[in-house]
Amino acid sequence: MKYKRLSLLFCLFLFFSANFAATVNVNALNGSSVFVNGSMHEVIKNNGVELQLNDGTYTIKVSKQGYSDYTETIEISDGQNYILNVEQNPLSRIVFNNEFEISVSYKYQNEVITKELDKHSYLDLPSSVNEIEVDSSGYQKESIKLNLLPFDEKVIDLVMLKENYFILESIPSNAKVYVEDKLIGETPLELNSEYSDLITLKKEGFISKKIEYNGEKTLKVELIDGVNLTIESVPSGAAIYNGDKFLGITPLNTTVEEGNYKLKIVYTGYETKNLNIKVSEETYNNYRVVLQSELTKIELLNAENVELNIDGNFLGKGIDFIYLDNKEHLMRVKNSEKVYTFILSKNIGEYIDFKKNTFINVISKEGKTFSINSKTYYTPTTIKLTLLADTQYYTLNTVNRSYNLKLNSGNGYDIFLDNSSAIFYGSNVEDSNVYIDGKLILDEKIIPLGKKIVEVKTNFEEKTSSETIVLEENKVTIKNFNLEKTYPVRIDASNLFVINNKTYNQSPYYLYLKSGANVIEYKGIKAVIFIYGPEYINLDSLF
Repeated sequence: MKYKRLSLLFCLFLFFSANFAATVNVNALNGSSVFVNGSMHEVIKNNGVELQLNDGTYTIKVSKQGYSDYTETIEISDGQNYILNVEQNPLSRIVFNNEFEISVSYKYQNEVITKELDKHSYLDLPSSVNEIEVDSSGYQKESIKLNLLPFDEKVIDLVMLKENYFILESIPSNAKVYVEDKLIGETPLELNSEYSDLITLKKEGFISKKIEYNGEKTLKVELIDGVNLTIESVPSGAAIYNGDKFLGITPLNTTVEEGNYKLKIVYTGYETKNLNIKVSEETYNNYRVVLQSELTKIELLNAENVELNIDGNFLGKGIDFIYLDNKEHLMRVKNSEKVYTFILSKNIGEYIDFKKNTFINVISKEGKTFSINSKTYYTPTTIKLTLLADTQYYTLNTVNRSYNLKLNSGNGYDIFLDNSSAIFYGSNVEDSNVYIDGKLILDEKIIPLGKKIVEVKTNFEEKTSSETIVLEENKVTIKNFNLEKTYPVRIDASNLFVINNKTYNQSPYYLYLKSGANVIEYKGIKAVIFIYGPEYINLDSLF
């Protein structure tokens, strides 16, 4: 009997030794609930509890309302004991005022925790967390610094920037914000970065400033004090440039830095005025400028299939008008099978009819007086004749000789009064210089020559061209000096317009147009306009 009792005790010892292999001491706050593998085990009363666990893997979770949860996974083998000193941080609550779903992430105990929240939600997190990151589809991530107290509640009015947007601030604030010339608000202002290179800040008493955006979420721009400058023009609506920088349209009332200015006042159809001024607090800074009319509008008739080239710029077919300045230009015409060149100037008159008009270039090595159609001219020159028939006869008289001419309408002719030759010179830039055998030729488009071989050199700014030309007796050689030179142009229009075959639909529009002849199409009309510097074109006034 005694033997049987001892055997029973030994079996019980083995049973308990096998099923309660280890002790896990959990030290935590009183009132904390202890979960083992998801099942509630007990509530801590004396700052700790002992768990008797068999060999195996266990997830221990300790939870107490108002404190952060603690979770630990342990693996027990060979009766190994554990002591878990539970870290429980007091919780704080963040209430979000948000109109869209958000994702909130924070780092706690070397782990990144992410919570998905609906609009107007709250988040309980350990008060030791000092920064959160908020994300939402279609918006830029926001990092928010925290300074939480235990059991505190903090309300965050969540403002997130849309993707590709930024905040524009100014010193001083309340500066007016313009996209191109359209007022869109005052600083501080949320803006689409797509338009960042078009934004200008303006504030009375301060110098207007075009912003330079470098991708930051908040761009702060400091404005500089300046001096008021007022410029009026007759007619009004002229553009004012300081070098290549556009300042505005007259009447202009703006703020600039003190200093010396070389201003250009330009308006298509009028001569350009140069204004060299000093602006300071002590000077009189109000100016009035009267512009003189310059352009001659030449209408082109029967030009649908006529190709034009002016000063080396190919302009295409179907030109309706040429707005001619005070300069002479080398115009080359291809009219069906006829190709000819003449000098385009204000002497041509108010129209060109490519069916009825014929052009003759009269040339001699030495200047000569001649007459045709009862009018007297001096060589070299271009004359426009209007023929009443397809073929017509004219007599050209000099002091010593008469020439009988048989001319066809819609054509062009080069007539030499001696056995000479000539170079027709064209350039798309203003103030280019041409030298023939080292001699400077000034303001001449037709250059009569007696030699058969000449050295021609042309230059403009730092660009130079030089070549040897072999001339033929009683023939013209065309020489164009064409450069890739551009100038800033502001264009105002109430409808879409086409410039050099490219369509634009915004106004005002700021472009760099090539020097010389440009083709503008507006309201069904195609016209040539010459650009030789910063320019302003109001298409509704011009067309």
